[in-house]
Amino acid sequence: MDRRDFLVASGSAVMAGAGLSGPLHQAFATPLPADRTRQMTLTVADAGNASWTTGQARELARRIEQASSGGYAVSVASPASGTASALNVVSAAQLVERDAAFAFATGLPGSAALDAEAVDTWLTTAGGQSALDELAASHGLKVLLAGHGGEAFLWSAKPLHTAADFAGKCVQAEGLACYVAAGLGAEPWRIVPGTAPGGLTSGAVAAIEATVPDAIHRGIVPAARYASANALAPRGTAVALTLELDVWRAMTPADRAVMSSAAQESYRDSIRINRLGTDLHRHALQHTCAIDVSPVPHGLAAQIQTVARAVVAQTAAISPFAAKLNASYMSFLKSQQDLPTRGPAVSAFHPASVLL
Repeated sequence: MDRRDFLVASGSAVMAGAGLSGPLHQAFATPLPADRTRQMTLTVADAGNASWTTGQARELARRIEQASSGGYAVSVASPASGTASALNVVSAAQLVERDAAFAFATGLPGSAALDAEAVDTWLTTAGGQSALDELAASHGLKVLLAGHGGEAFLWSAKPLHTAADFAGKCVQAEGLACYVAAGLGAEPWRIVPGTAPGGLTSGAVAAIEATVPDAIHRGIVPAARYASANALAPRGTAVALTLELDVWRAMTPADRAVMSSAAQESYRDSIRINRLGTDLHRHALQHTCAIDVSPVPHGLAAQIQTVARAVVAQTAAISPFAAKLNASYMSFLKSQQDLPTRGPAVSAFHPASVLL
């Protein structure tokens, strides 16, 4: 029995108990309110480039509907459908292409990057969201993290020992990791669906950075023999829910809370799923796929961190919004009790003039 049937049945019982015998339609002279469910479309801007993004978007749509108690009905579509949308799920790479400073929220390169859980804490309790809001507003957007891809590996057909193994060769990566690859002497390319496996096999591509689910989805795993951990952006990247700023500002506080809570819960749920899958992924790669899973050699790791620090420093200096995000991020990073286990000292990230 749905809500309306329940109301009608309950009303009939009350009238009978009160001795009312008139027709039901007379007792309900005022009709029930019309269905006020608002229809919205959530587009997935990078659905073809990440296997889990569409699933993440569907889960987010479901959470928005639940958080609004049915006030919203959200359908998921791709931009190719031509459907205008106020809600969009976008990858870290797409946000970074728009403004590199978004990487402070969606995922920095190097071992000193905060993990997904710590980023959530920084955004929600340490002022990070406020700094992110200022950057996003400068682009006419409201940005809310809505999912995380988990641990990323650098996949290759040959072992990677030093930066010389990258020199002059194509490395496919996302976001700021592309700039790190360039700093190592590689020819950086954003990952193009369908081209990765053949590139590894032919040697045209030296390495590809991707999570395990995406490497499986793109056919990278059969073409690779090595999966290097702690490489360009080992902590992975996030996807975000973006809204046009005028749409966000026109929403009621309750509707904003619906969007924020749905995005946050979707993000946190993806973290929990990633945590469960980490050990399973490594075990399956080593024992089922016969792939060598190990950290990059110490010397190469040091080279990567040097370049990553320079890339982050440059990013922090590109605008006042970037500088504010950097200050907030680094202040939070300093406050972490386990900072020595996260990577180099924070001072190494201060803006410097570095040309890649």
